[in-house]
Amino acid sequence: MVPIKPIRYKNMRAYARVLSILSRFVFSLVFLSIFCPLFSDVCFLTPIVCAQTELGAEDDLIVLGTNGSLDDPDVEIKGFTVFGSTQTAYPGAVAAGRGNVVVNGYLSVSSGAYFVGNSTFTGASNIFINDGETGQILRKNSAGYLNWDNSSAIGDNLGNHVATTTLNMNTWNILSVSSVN
Repeated sequence: MVPIKPIRYKNMRAYARVLSILSRFVFSLVFLSIFCPLFSDVCFLTPIVCAQTELGAEDDLIVLGTNGSLDDPDVEIKGFTVFGSTQTAYPGAVAAGRGNVVVNGYLSVSSGAYFVGNSTFTGASNIFINDGETGQILRKNSAGYLNWDNSSAIGDNLGNHVATTTLNMNTWNILSVSSVN
């Protein structure tokens, strides 16, 4: 019997090596995707394998966008966002949900803010307004803005009144009057 000689093509070995490397790579990704999340503190590939993206910048982060639109803004931050130090729990009613934002520190808005929905302050003493005079009240004007007004603008102290219509008491008498001036 004549032994069968193996057929060797030049490129077969190269293809076999590529296939071997590719299968090892795929196996490694599958292995890491299963076990890295279990050891996320030690495995540096966990964020990559679990499709989490974290961007870190120390000192300055500059986003230069000039063509943003409503459906394609220059910067989109989706998900739960914290500005400032992270904590295990946050005071108030902010839950870790999509679109919720926590600011740990002071927030300064230089050109205006528009709030839709409820805003909660832990107390009236935590609201600071830099203008107005002592004893004035805030009133909503016809344009929808708040403006300062004197408390006398909302009425009087029920003091001196001049009647413009005769008081109709029908048959009821006024009792226990000591004096009328």
